[in-house]
Parts: sequence; structure tokens; C-alpha cells
Amino acid sequence: MRQHRSKSLMRSLALVMLLLFVVAPFGCGDSPGGASDGDGNGDGNGGGSVISMMNKVPRDALAFDFTDVAAVRADGDLDELYDAYQDDIESECDLLGISPDDVDREGVHLGATGSVQILEGRFDLDGVRNELKDNGYERGEYKRIETWDSNTADDEMKAVALTSKGCIIFASSIDRVTDCIDAINGDEDSLGDDEGFSAVVGRLPAGLVVHVYATARYEGCEAYGLSVTKNDLNSRRLTQVFLFVNEDAAGSRRDAIERDFREYYEQESLEVTLDGRYVVLSVVSNTDTLPV
Repeated sequence: MRQHRSKSLMRSLALVMLLLFVVAPFGCGDSPGGASDGDGNGDGNGGGSVISMMNKVPRDALAFDFTDVAAVRADGDLDELYDAYQDDIESECDLLGISPDDVDREGVHLGATGSVQILEGRFDLDGVRNELKDNGYERGEYKRIETWDSNTADDEMKAVALTSKGCIIFASSIDRVTDCIDAINGDEDSLGDDEGFSAVVGRLPAGLVVHVYATARYEGCEAYGLSVTKNDLNSRRLTQVFLFVNEDAAGSRRDAIERDFREYYEQESLEVTLDGRYVVLSVVSNTDTLPV
């Protein structure tokens, strides 16, 4: 994709790159639940918290990113990764008067008309309100959900919604905030209602970081996603799922996908399988970059 990516999405991609250098066994536990692939055959466990977040944002996504912050924080072998996350989320935490240790999960929605960032965790909302007021935000309300709006904040933090004690939403405009509230209330379609995104997430294993995109470079691809986990002392596992418009399109692109990735990974472990409309790639690798 060539469109502008938000600061938060770029940050999470950077965290993926850092994760590739981590060499301790994966032991953070899986995200709860799993989603159907849209045909009733979902066999991944990447749904759960990811799908829950997707249900809180508008359907018009170009990309969606999820970071399991609690899992990173809980694993002492991931201290370097968590330190990087704390540095990168500092501006958001300062604005809200919270600590990165209060955040358990982060989601980033990049849409055609603006970005949305979701923080889930354990927050002192009275303290958050005081900080927002001190930082020049004005309080409002939309459909009985508390909102805050600013004319002077950074582009990606113009508006805030306190949707529950454990969920804070940042957005690039108050319209983006109200779009999220409409999605939460079921008044408008959410990203969780998008069959392509939900199907890809349902096929991905739970990971420290999960990314889903509305398109990929292969003709006929409707949606594409990846999940990164630690594998063993010296490697990590990358799983990628490509959803095509039909079985013929998937079959015609399967060999090209394997050829492209096998050339990149050379002698490393690589499996590429065709399952109806899906091409699923799994690789255990020591490579320190992602071919995405």
C-alpha cells in the first residue's frame, strides 16, 4: 500500500521487526477464542481480542493492527520489546495521565478518512478526565458516551472517547469518534462485520502482533494478514494468510506466493498450503526482516 500510514501503525510494524530479534521461547499464552473464516471453516485462534477490537471501529479500514501489550509485558524475555513500546506510546500516556503499564491491548485502525487508536486496560478515568481538561480538551457526549475534542492536539489525537472504564479511543477527528460509537452500538457496520478481515483473522494464530490489510500485491486478493510469535530459542514463526475472490484465483497465485517467499527465505522452513480461497504461508525463520 502506498497510502499514508499512521504513527501508531508504523510503531507496531517497528515492534514486529524488534520481535524478530527475540530468541526466547514463546510462552505468553493465546488470545481467547477464534473466529470463523466466513465459510464456517476457521481453524486459527487469532480472533478473540482482535475481533473484539474490530467490533469497535468503522468498517472502512485499509489496515488494522493489534498488539498484545499484556503478553509482551508479562514475558521477561521481551523486556527490550516492551521498553520500545513504552517509549513509543509515551505521548498518548502523557496526554491521558496514565502509564504504559496500564495498557493491556492496543488496536490501530487506518481508514480512508482518518485513523483510530484503541487502548484497553485498567484506567483511572477521573484522572484521565482531569488530564484531558488540563490539555485543552472540551467534554461532550454522543449517544450517552463521553467524548472529548481538541482543536490543538496532534492530528491523530484530536478527539477521545471514554467508552468504558477499560477502553479509551483516540481518533483523528470527532467524526471518527462518533463513527466508533455507532459501530459499538451496532448502529453502523463495524470492521468485525467485514467478511474478508474477519475471515483472515480467524485463520491466523494468536500472536504478539497481528496485522490485517485490505489488499495485497497479488491480483484477486481480497484481504491479507500476518501474525508473528516466538518459536524457540533461536527463531520466530510467521504466519500469513491470503484470501482470494475465489478458488481459481487462489490456485493461480499459490505457486507465485511460494516462489516469492521461498526466494526470500532461501533454506529456511517454509510451508505454503492451498485451502479453497485461502493461501496460507507458515515459516520458522531466523531472518530479521519481514517481506511484507
